[in-house]
Amino acid sequence: MELTILVLSCLLFYAPSRYFPVDSILRVNIAQYRKVMLIGATLLLLVSFASFYQTYDGFTAFAIWLTAGTTILSALILTVKLDLRWLYGWGMLCVLFLITDPML
Repeated sequence: MELTILVLSCLLFYAPSRYFPVDSILRVNIAQYRKVMLIGATLLLLVSFASFYQTYDGFTAFAIWLTAGTTILSALILTVKLDLRWLYGWGMLCVLFLITDPML
């Protein structure tokens, strides 16, 4: 649940950027609601941090939240900027890491 909220907030932070690949009609709609999207993304970030904080202790929650947020945002930027077909490659790489992880 925490990661889903974090992914949504990262997407809302990246959508108003000028580097987000969209057509001109959607870009105009995003530009009109830029402040609303940034406020919503900030609120979702706080909700995801609060959810991490309930699961883990203080600094551990912050470290996991920050690491997960930067990882999700960089993967989202790479996936959306290159092509959405790369999403399947990222998914297969994550599954490979989960299968070969000795800690599980």
